[in-house]
Amino acid sequence: MSPNFYKPVLVAMMSYLDDIAYNIDHNFSENQLGELTPADVLRWLNYKTYGDPEPDVDANPIGARSNSIKFYKKAISWFMPNKLLAWNSLSNCGNPTRSIEINELIKRVKKKKKLENKEKNLVQGGQPN
Repeated sequence: MSPNFYKPVLVAMMSYLDDIAYNIDHNFSENQLGELTPADVLRWLNYKTYGDPEPDVDANPIGARSNSIKFYKKAISWFMPNKLLAWNSLSNCGNPTRSIEINELIKRVKKKKKLENKEKNLVQGGQPN
């Protein structure tokens, strides 16, 4: 994939976080991107997924599925200065998309969808898996 394919995701996230409507051709500095933390990325992903940057633990995903979140993660990661490094919470450096918090969000959404499908199947008279 080319950076042009991923750029709208980065611009949307940075616009949300900075509360500035960046143009698609805006170039973010390494300093701007290097200051991002997993909490920043998670806040935006939660907003995209739940419509709330700090959703309740039992909230249902309404705006994104796990595969959408994986795509957003990959798109943001493309532009990170330390994209090959997993996030190190002790030194606060690395790629914030490669953090436990982001991976836990993906797992939580995937699990919620699986449970939703199971319940839907039971309601429709199917057998539990």
